[in-house]
Amino acid sequence: MHLHLRDPVEVSSDEEPLDRRQVGSAGPIVLSSDDDDDDDENRISGPSTSPIKTVLSAKAKREWNKIKHRLADNLVRELNENVFLGRLPEIPLEWSSRLLTTAGRAHRRRLQPGETLPQVRIELAEKILDDEDRLNRTLAHELCHVATWIISGDLKNPHGANFKAWGSKVNRYRPDIAVTTKHNYKIAYKYYWRCEKTTCGKIFGRHSNCKNSTKWGGLRFATGLCLSRLTPVLPLCVALDINKKCCGSCRSRLVPI
Repeated sequence: MHLHLRDPVEVSSDEEPLDRRQVGSAGPIVLSSDDDDDDDENRISGPSTSPIKTVLSAKAKREWNKIKHRLADNLVRELNENVFLGRLPEIPLEWSSRLLTTAGRAHRRRLQPGETLPQVRIELAEKILDDEDRLNRTLAHELCHVATWIISGDLKNPHGANFKAWGSKVNRYRPDIAVTTKHNYKIAYKYYWRCEKTTCGKIFGRHSNCKNSTKWGGLRFATGLCLSRLTPVLPLCVALDINKKCCGSCRSRLVPI
C-alpha cells in the first residue's frame, strides 16, 4: 500500500470541524459520520426552543466520573467477546472535553509498512456522555465502525451494509442498546442565552460564559435568525432564590424560561 503525502495518516468516523460561529443547542448530536468526506451531518442543527437540560450536580458528576471508565472498559470487553468474537484489537478509549457536538468518534491510522492491522482509538465526549445509556449507545456505535474497518475490511462506507449488520448483531445481543446514526441528545450547558423577541425565543447554550453577549451579533449570520438581542438566562434557576433579581454568578438579570 503506497502512502501519498496528501493522504491523512489518521482518519476518523467524524472529521468535519465545528463552525465556531455557531453556539451549541439542544439539537441532534451526531454519533459519527462519513469517514473521509463528511458533510453537514455532524454540525449542530441550530438553536432550540425545547426545555433546557440541567447539568449534573457536583456530587452526581463526581460519582459518574468514578464509574464511567470502568463501564466503558467492561462494555468493550463484553461486546468484543460476544458480538465481535474477540476479533477487535486493543482499543484505547479517550475521554475528550473538546468534543462539544459529537458524542463519540472512532479513529484509525492508515497502515504503515510492516503493519497488518491499523491502529485504532475511540474518543468519547465527556460533556455529552453523562449517563450509562448514552455511553452504551455511543460506544457500541463506534465499536461497529471499528468492526467495519478491521473485520469487514470496509473503509469506504461508514454507515453502509456492513456497519448496519454489526449494529443489528449488537442489538440482538443487547436489546437495550440500539446502534443508530443519530440520537437527539440534549446537551447540558452551564450558560444559556435566549432571543428577546417573543415570536422567536430561540435558546443558545455554551459550556463557558460570554461576558458581553452583545458581541454575539455574529450568531445571527451563522444561524439565519431574527437579528434580535440575546439575553442571558439561568437554566431553571436551580439552587437559587427565585426572588433574586440577578444571577448569583454573572450578575445578569434573570428571565423566566
